[in-house]
Amino acid sequence: MKERDFDNESGVAYVFYMIIALLILGALVWMGVGMAFNQFMIPVNERIVAGQMSTQTADPIAFGMGLFAAIPIFLLIAILIWAVMAAVNKV
Repeated sequence: MKERDFDNESGVAYVFYMIIALLILGALVWMGVGMAFNQFMIPVNERIVAGQMSTQTADPIAFGMGLFAAIPIFLLIAILIWAVMAAVNKV
């Protein structure tokens, strides 16, 4: 088996480039999820204030929206893992 020549500088540069791309993509996804979150929660909040929605209904919705709000975090972690794996395979 032949030993591979590692080019550390190109690997580090690639990871740096991918982290910048990750931050930009993460910001865009965060904005999109925030807009969708607000569009869903406006009618829910109106129903809660009007007394049309009980606590038993509002609590599961709040839990689900908490999970929905965490989607960008999971995406950022997945893209970071992908960037590191791509850099390792690039070297």
